[in-house]
Amino acid sequence: MIGLLLAAILLRFCTFFVSVINHDESTYLVLGKMVYLGYDYWVDYIDTKPPGIFLIVAAIQALFGDAIFVFRLITAIWIGLTGYLLYLIQRTWNFSQRVGIASGLIYILITSIFTFYGISPNTELFFTLFTALALLIILRNQGGWPYFLAGLALGFGFMIKYVVAFDALAFGLLISLNAWRQKENFWSYFKKGAILLGGFLIPIAVIFGYYYQIGHLDDALFNGFIVSGRYPKTLSLWAYTKFILDFFLRYLPVTVFFIYGLTAKRFAPPKRHFILLWTITVLVAILLPGNTYGHYFIQLMLPFSLGAGWIFGVPNPALPAWLRPILRPKLGYPLLGLLVATLVTFQALDYLKKPDYIREASRYLNERLEPEDEIYLGNAQHIIYLLTNRSPLHAHVHPSLFWQAKHYEAMDIDIPGEVAKIKAAQPRFVLIREEEPDPRFGDWIQDEYMLIQKFGGSKILIYERIEQ
Repeated sequence: MIGLLLAAILLRFCTFFVSVINHDESTYLVLGKMVYLGYDYWVDYIDTKPPGIFLIVAAIQALFGDAIFVFRLITAIWIGLTGYLLYLIQRTWNFSQRVGIASGLIYILITSIFTFYGISPNTELFFTLFTALALLIILRNQGGWPYFLAGLALGFGFMIKYVVAFDALAFGLLISLNAWRQKENFWSYFKKGAILLGGFLIPIAVIFGYYYQIGHLDDALFNGFIVSGRYPKTLSLWAYTKFILDFFLRYLPVTVFFIYGLTAKRFAPPKRHFILLWTITVLVAILLPGNTYGHYFIQLMLPFSLGAGWIFGVPNPALPAWLRPILRPKLGYPLLGLLVATLVTFQALDYLKKPDYIREASRYLNERLEPEDEIYLGNAQHIIYLLTNRSPLHAHVHPSLFWQAKHYEAMDIDIPGEVAKIKAAQPRFVLIREEEPDPRFGDWIQDEYMLIQKFGGSKILIYERIEQ
């Protein structure tokens, strides 16, 4: 386990220091801080995600502080633990230690190469630990109360992102197929399913029960379920096809290992059929929202890593001739070392060498802010709320929710009301990302504020309120 944890930390270390990798992570950090401070998610501050990720971030900040470096380090450890669970799954399936280590390392490696396929901390990196844990429990037990724990793990994952329901579907079908093969009677199978479902429903009941208790169940149901159905889904069949092909082609040769694992007759059909079934259900979950976000594929990386790992248990002479050289230790290990060195080098260039204008802007503000001062970030990088220890002035912190029509129309955001709230707060500093402020704020900013500093060209413009 220690080796997998260290591998995850090493492969991601150069990403620990930059202030922003993507906007979603910034939202988790800012809203997690608000939850930690006692505000209610979906009431005081709102996003489209279930509350699980914000509760995890709030817990991390309560225990270890709100430093971005610490969050990224814990994310790496989380990924290493997920890789270790894949190792344990392979060992439970009676594969060799080499196969287990290979699957764990494959998962850690493929989540640490591309920014939008795993480097940026996202919900998928967190719920996959719970789905892997649930599968491990199911595989190690034939029923009874351990299934309750498996359901509980899936319920936790579901409250991080609802697509875990498709993992649960695959696992339910696995239990059904095993029951059919073992010729179990109906009541035995029904009991297993009921126990699993009971555990799954508990986190959901606790979360929505809380909102019912505080009188905001309607807000939770609207933001948690109704909003997501309001977004248009306009992708063509070709767009979906390119989306899938992009994933499998960018992860060559692991894709080749995965296909070999699914098709080689030397591996037991029940295992191959389950991995194929799980892959199909997860692909449905990935395509269903109608978006082409690379991080959706992190959910697929669990069955992908398991199936690809099987090839490392095959004696070299038994492999197809064209696969033998790459898996021979004399060639394979140097290639792996070269890949790791290349990956770390490119990460250093991408995340350590480039100027971090967001931290520069935050330091500039911190040198001038008084404890009572408010700031409004407009469409600028909202991580600055965290870096300046300020609370957001309105509920929808992620800039796109407030600035893009598809979001504020789907979420029924009262734009004039939110604008009035921001103006009434009279923030001392207003930060805008573009040269020309949005028309909703243009006159107000031009009449009452003065441009005092720019960072990153025009990426962040800082306006200070003119003393009246």
